Amino acid sequence: MSQFQTSMMALVAKERFSRVTLPPGVNRNDYNNYIDSLARAVGYALSQWQQQSVLTGVQIMANMALGGTMRGPSVEPFIRAQAPAGNWDVHTRAIAAGLAGQLHLFQQCLRVPGLPWYPAFIAFPGPMAPPMPNVPCSLMALAGQAMAQLSEHAVKAAIITKLPQPRPTAGEELAGAVAAGFEKAAVPWVGTVTVKNVMGTGPVPTFAPPYVPVGPVVGGTGTMLPGGLL
Repeated sequence: MSQFQTSMMALVAKERFSRVTLPPGVNRNDYNNYIDSLARAVGYALSQWQQQSVLTGVQIMANMALGGTMRGPSVEPFIRAQAPAGNWDVHTRAIAAGLAGQLHLFQQCLRVPGLPWYPAFIAFPGPMAPPMPNVPCSLMALAGQAMAQLSEHAVKAAIITKLPQPRPTAGEELAGAVAAGFEKAAVPWVGTVTVKNVMGTGPVPTFAPPYVPVGPVVGGTGTMLPGGLL
């Protein structure tokens, strides 16, 4: 299964945060350690999302697949379960909620844009094509405009809206650093996640042997088996 690069997220976030001027007496190393732990929590949360998400409602016409809806869990409880709490909880809550909201929007925007997933369905020799897996592809092929939901700007804004008033020390600056690191790691992660085991099936209405021994699937559907995001 493709892994979210937590080390990349942490490296970029810490580099961005190093430019922030902190109030006297505030230990920068504490923030760096928090970022390391947070990045690992985000990686864990995304692995859970990846394992539990399924693509349903894909429409099939001959070999082409279109549409569909990705359904998956919120990453908020997974992040909060793994990230530092205590004095850091005010940051963790905002970051977890902000990232969860943006990943949900990303998930809602995922669509199969018309891909030749089912070559056997162009001319199938039977009245009903049995369940067959799709031709694997990258999750990026389904993302399109959905990637905007994972951008630094969008994630930073989402986290900041979840911060309480008065703002915690360096809250907005930390949000920006985390968002920068998240985007840097999210893009290659989406590009390496593989979409497979979307089981397609459907009728072949023109099948009429012996005169018409094969025909295309029309009005078929595809549903992913659990664990289809690898």
